Amino acid sequence: MPLGPGSYDLHHCVHGAMLLDMYVVPAYRCQGLGAALICAIAAEITGLGWAYMRGQALSGPAARLYGRVGVRFGTNEYNVSGQALRQLASLAGKSGRDILRGLPTQAMNYQP
Repeated sequence: MPLGPGSYDLHHCVHGAMLLDMYVVPAYRCQGLGAALICAIAAEITGLGWAYMRGQALSGPAARLYGRVGVRFGTNEYNVSGQALRQLASLAGKSGRDILRGLPTQAMNYQP
């Protein structure tokens, strides 16, 4: 999965990734595919040594997923970092059921 040049957080002086656009065809939604994609992206990010993943979701299943695992900033931006990012990465390649059972909590974002 190719990643672009990434993002840089000037406040914390760390590299991360911006998830700009992710789309799951309606017929395949609510099957854990979005969570599986996010886990695969988290694995790529942590493999590069980057510290966070940031994305936006307006509503629907994506907003519920991001809200479950990330910290919300503003109206629709979510950040995943720390232990939460590493937990997502560890779930890459697992079954949808295992991913949903193992999703990190929001509190894990505050654990280094």
